[in-house]
Amino acid sequence: MVRKRYILLRVLPPMIIFLIGMLCLKNLYFGYHKSYEDKLDSDFVPQKPRVEAFDSNAYVQNEMMADEKEKLHELMNSGKHLQNLDMIKESNWPKTTSSTNKQCPNQKCNFLFIKTMKCATETVVRILRKYSYDNNLNIMLPQKKRLYLAWPYLMDDLDYRLSDRPFNGLIDHAIYNKTIMNRYFPPETTHYVSIIREPLKHFKSAFSYFKIQQIAGIFAKHPLTEYLENIKYYDSIYKSHEAAHYCYCIPDGFSVTKNLIAHCLGMPLGFPYGRQDITNNSPAVREYVRNLDREFSLVMIVEYFHESLVLFKRLMKWQLKDLIYKFVNRGTYYFSLSNRYKEKHKKWASIDYMIYEHFNETLWKKIAAEGPDFYDEVKQFSHIQNQVNHYCWGLDKHLHKNLEISHSQFNSDLKISRKDCESMNISWLEKIKEKFDGDNKHVVDPRPELRRPTC
Repeated sequence: MVRKRYILLRVLPPMIIFLIGMLCLKNLYFGYHKSYEDKLDSDFVPQKPRVEAFDSNAYVQNEMMADEKEKLHELMNSGKHLQNLDMIKESNWPKTTSSTNKQCPNQKCNFLFIKTMKCATETVVRILRKYSYDNNLNIMLPQKKRLYLAWPYLMDDLDYRLSDRPFNGLIDHAIYNKTIMNRYFPPETTHYVSIIREPLKHFKSAFSYFKIQQIAGIFAKHPLTEYLENIKYYDSIYKSHEAAHYCYCIPDGFSVTKNLIAHCLGMPLGFPYGRQDITNNSPAVREYVRNLDREFSLVMIVEYFHESLVLFKRLMKWQLKDLIYKFVNRGTYYFSLSNRYKEKHKKWASIDYMIYEHFNETLWKKIAAEGPDFYDEVKQFSHIQNQVNHYCWGLDKHLHKNLEISHSQFNSDLKISRKDCESMNISWLEKIKEKFDGDNKHVVDPRPELRRPTC
């Protein structure tokens, strides 16, 4: 009897500690509250949800951000956001309106690139950053150690680093905001450019990148179809305050699957709390898309990447060598969906589909207007890119001699070195920041800091 009691005393406490530890790990991993766990059946597949209409405004900013939200309302609604410009004029601050870039004084060479999430934008951004660095362009950068220019919120006068030079470009994540962006990047001297992606492919990429399966707690054999079957339910879990700890740089109440492309292009869809929502107003949505078409010089399409880049090159008067790239953050997704689920997604992200169809059509109209030599230039660019791929990362990557590419009607003689290959492996962001901070180290920024629940 004593021996049994002794064994119990030795074995039971470690077992209890082990079980408590497992429960803690479980809570940390799943990251959602008990009421959701009660909805799971014995096979860990969520039952058909019985949820009321979810209020996407319920989770916008937590109480710690109340003061900052008031400041933002005061700045944007009372006209006080203009006080920073008045202070610039009255002090030694530089006037930060864009002018024509010195590298091409007779051309419209400044650019503003709206970096839409999960649309091959990091690949395009590296092209833009390298060109900017090599040509001494002044790029608008986020404040201090921020990653974004307020994304997924609209940027304002407090979100960028001050400079004593006019800005030549914007590259980092920012929501398109015509009012403030036209002030710093006048359309007369700036090409507005973006890139979008076929919405279903975009959804698959976002589903993986934003870890929706893990954070929303989807345990079905086919997670994508399970998500689409109960999309409002899982979207509400992902947007909830309880899940915020696991959502990197995503604020409460923000959907990363519903019309994300439209949101990046500035369409008012009800985020953040208090913003107009035209989601169900078809005439207003169509009018907004038509305005985008007038305001943007080019909206590229991921599925026609080389055609898009050559159009961009012609628009900006660049050289083919300026476009050479390495694909980054390129994922392979093995999710397959039946027509039934494709239709569900089309209904869920209907505005993204409308935008894609519109700009896919306009892309081909722009290509047709370029004339027959356009396809010859795309073919030459693809040939150059394939040679660079083989030399830098393919079978020829161990060769020490330079890659030499003969001239054509579209390019001069090119010489690609191992150093050029290495330059395509870096993001150029740190180099741009270092140069910017060095050029503007004497600029004092007395503006108040506006905190946001984002990166």
